[in-house]
Amino acid sequence: MEIRNVGQSALRVSAIELGNNFGRPLLSGSRAVIHKALDLGITFFACGDVYGRRGGAETILGEVLGEHRKDIVLVTKFGRPMVTEGKLKGASRRYIMTPIEASLKQLKDRLDRSHYHLVDPLTPIEETLRALDEFVHQDKVR
Repeated sequence: MEIRNVGQSALRVSAIELGNNFGRPLLSGSRAVIHKALDLGITFFACGDVYGRRGGAETILGEVLGEHRKDIVLVTKFGRPMVTEGKLKGASRRYIMTPIEASLKQLKDRLDRSHYHLVDPLTPIEETLRALDEFVHQDKVR
């Protein structure tokens, strides 16, 4: 498997990423796919807080990766509505603390990267970046 740097960083990942939209009903199939990806040398995994019925994909990864967590780079995304009324969403500092803390709990570890899913026209990008920087300084996001 070809390994590449992420941008200008020292973070190195496989050229192929396993995007994860697994959920609880598919646990056995998810386990097989994740382990096959690891066997093939895939070290780049991505999921999101809304995938797998709002948190299920992260929970599956947290359960299945186990000791292999240290061998991969894990990216998760936030910002899409977490409830049908569309209230739990966005990129404000006040909001993003909730999904990132939930992702940390579901994945049972720190995050290598956290991406914002959408543009939030109501929140200045500086506010979002300052909030994400807090997680980096707390060693919760690499």
